[in-house]
Amino acid sequence: MGRPGFEPGTNRLKAEYSTVELATRVIYRFRNVYHNSTVFLENARG
Repeated sequence: MGRPGFEPGTNRLKAEYSTVELATRVIYRFRNVYHNSTVFLENARG
């Protein structure tokens, strides 16, 4: 039994994404951020 008021809501007990989908989304976003930062640095160097 958990502490009073600490129980999670039942609407969030099911995961929104599977592990593979979540990993794919994280990698995709990381690659986009990395690419955008390298393009920015290349443009800043002139």
